[in-house]
Amino acid sequence: MASISKDKTYVFEAMPVRQAVWKQALPAIASQMVVLIYNLADTYFVGMLDDPIQTAAVTVAFPSFLMLTAISNLFGVGGASRVAQSLGEKRADRAAQISAISFWGGVCCAILYSLLFLGIAHPILTLCGAKADTYATARSYAQWVIVFGALPTIMNTLLANLTRAEGNANRAFWGVTMGGILNIILDPLFILPQFLGLGAIGAGIATMLSNLTAALFLLGNILFNQTSTVLRVDPKLLRYTREHVGRILAIGFPSALQIGLSCILAV
Repeated sequence: MASISKDKTYVFEAMPVRQAVWKQALPAIASQMVVLIYNLADTYFVGMLDDPIQTAAVTVAFPSFLMLTAISNLFGVGGASRVAQSLGEKRADRAAQISAISFWGGVCCAILYSLLFLGIAHPILTLCGAKADTYATARSYAQWVIVFGALPTIMNTLLANLTRAEGNANRAFWGVTMGGILNIILDPLFILPQFLGLGAIGAGIATMLSNLTAALFLLGNILFNQTSTVLRVDPKLLRYTREHVGRILAIGFPSALQIGLSCILAV
């Protein structure tokens, strides 16, 4: 188990409050802006096709895609808050337990959401505005960003939250930014007719691959830096689930509910 270094606790204990807030807040705000770029990039490049059906497909699937952020916050925000609190109390063991529980909680939620959406895609997309001429394209786009993309998208946001909670806001920022930049690069390659010409489906593939890349970067930071991070994803730590999951969900649920309601209002 990695010990809590002075570098990790300095930002929470000794750094002036204003400096600490900016050090953590600026990368976090920038990360959220990058997340918005994912959908904006998809909409922009699909819009270049001048095909209303393709554009409508991305718009129709967006509320279901945004729901992934709500699910991620359930364990990401709750877990991050508890990890930061544990670090402040110099409890590296507890921070490790909470991060592992949050990680696997996010994995389970991602799989369940993918399977649920797969089963009720037709009524959900229809409720969101899909018509007879747009449903097939909307479902194909959603298949990539939600059915295949739920796990990497949720892991991207969740792991970034946990990484920031440990005091590595810059590393979280670069992980999320890497995904955003890759999405901007891949979108035209997959969407536009002068390249692969896959349209909205190509946008979905690009978004899934970008989120996967960012998630793997952040996960690698945990797996290959065991001596410099207290974060863990070891499933053996799930034996502490009963001890921590209630507090994690109590903190994460309001954030998840807020975004979930915004998804419903967006329909």
